[in-house]
Amino acid sequence: MRKRIIYIAFLLSIVLLPAQGQTLHAIIFANTEDSSIGEYDKLDNERLKIEMSTIATFLNYKLRTYYYDGQSFTVNNLNKVINKNLTCSSDDIVFFYYTGHGGRAVNDASTFPRMVLAVNRTPYENEMVQLSWVSDKIRSKGARLNIIIGDLCNSVIPGYIAKEKNINKGPTLISKAPCDFYKELFLKNKGYIIAASSKPKETSGVVTRGGKFTDCFLLTLQYMVSENMTADWNTLLVNSQEL
Repeated sequence: MRKRIIYIAFLLSIVLLPAQGQTLHAIIFANTEDSSIGEYDKLDNERLKIEMSTIATFLNYKLRTYYYDGQSFTVNNLNKVINKNLTCSSDDIVFFYYTGHGGRAVNDASTFPRMVLAVNRTPYENEMVQLSWVSDKIRSKGARLNIIIGDLCNSVIPGYIAKEKNINKGPTLISKAPCDFYKELFLKNKGYIIAASSKPKETSGVVTRGGKFTDCFLLTLQYMVSENMTADWNTLLVNSQEL
């Protein structure tokens, strides 16, 4: 279940370093057919797709999309895109976004939750993948900037004890001001960010426009652009939490 948003956890390792990029790799996994949250995830999915296109336009980057929803929302496709399809140059940017169910095992040590890559079926424990695993794999690809964000619950699943295994077995307006903002946000930063919409043992939430964290993230981004604020990831994520 996704009931409310409590906390956004993020690890930030950003080094200011101008760079000339090539490709924005946009990866979105959205559980659009789930009987309880599918309608909200569908909204998240469409808004994020528009935002990815907007970002690539502002940065003058080639956009390469890896979009998975409906019946393509599977562990096998996550494994395929992360381990096989995703190849990056040193000036590329990777933006991974997950919206769907989530949770954690009783014995999980990571702050970040596990994604549930199952649509309307149980048991799903064998179809759960840690968001931190995705972060580690994406960072190993050698891109200049990696953004990994999950809008999902982080509550403990009673009785679920993880047995670790290898996974192999609303859009902004286009103008000069937002263009400069996006260049500052993406092209003058190097490193990685991983963020989740809820802290351990807590649930996430939804609003009429989709997942609450996704909605807050996009509204904060649009507000920072419209108010000509300094392009800063820490400010963006903290204010997404407090909106």
